[in-house]
Amino acid sequence: MKILISGRPQFLGNYLVKLLRGHKVKIAENLEYKGISNKEISSFDCVFNLPIYEENEDLISYTQKAIVGTINLCEARPKKIIHASSYSIYDLDTPVAHVKLCAEDILARYAQKLGFELI
Repeated sequence: MKILISGRPQFLGNYLVKLLRGHKVKIAENLEYKGISNKEISSFDCVFNLPIYEENEDLISYTQKAIVGTINLCEARPKKIIHASSYSIYDLDTPVAHVKLCAEDILARYAQKLGFELI
């Protein structure tokens, strides 16, 4: 299987990479500036979307990276996206939680509109 991991593999991503041994795996840390083409993204069997917020990260740059990166990912029309969210969306007491919830909404709307599988 050909798999793309978007985001920086940290806690969850490191385990995921180990579990995916034997598959063709590519990591694209930032889809905001399209370091990878839409054609290449659509060639993967599955995209694991692992957006993370780092404690020292500027909230504005994180928001831009998360939202624009999510839109770029959807516009590439992948076959399947597995999105790792956060428990923080259930208690919207931080701006980061709102950004994560917004990214989920974008993914859901695009999946419905374009017909890719979203998990």
